[in-house]
Amino acid sequence: MSPGTVPADSIDSLAELLPDEPGWIDLRGLLLSGRCDVWAETDAADGLVARSWDFPFAALYGRPRPELITAATPAP
Repeated sequence: MSPGTVPADSIDSLAELLPDEPGWIDLRGLLLSGRCDVWAETDAADGLVARSWDFPFAALYGRPRPELITAATPAP
């Protein structure tokens, strides 16, 4: 996987990266819903940004580079 937008068929597997703990339920639910866009580092375990299609909600995992956060943030 290269840095940037993650293909939809890969998003489900990203939920497996998250710890099974209450603090991660929102991000895990977002990934499993399939109703989000995801930007990730080459190795998604290093960092990813997920943004909901339905709500003004985004979540970070790991340490995504600022460029990925910017790419995931819509212009005003």
